Amino acid sequence: MKKGLIIGVIVALAVIVIFAILYFQPNSNLTEKEQQCISADGKIATMPCYCEGVDDFPELCEVGICSCNPAATNYEKEIKICDCGSGKCFDGAQCISSP
Repeated sequence: MKKGLIIGVIVALAVIVIFAILYFQPNSNLTEKEQQCISADGKIATMPCYCEGVDDFPELCEVGICSCNPAATNYEKEIKICDCGSGKCFDGAQCISSP
């Protein structure tokens, strides 16, 4: 009985260690900016952008980063952004309090 209990505890600990290693391992499929966003407690999202030259994960603390007039341009693309939630913005590296 005692031997079975010890084996059960060892197996349970092994499962916990394996789970922890797999769960906390950085996702290698993410880009550096995606990983920065997630590490900053942000969520990866998309939004339409009408301004040429704006790449994924722009600094959203800047006012009007993607507010080119859609009627004045034929340009539109979906870009990835870091949604930091209410009252915060992504400065290109981390989520900070909105200015």
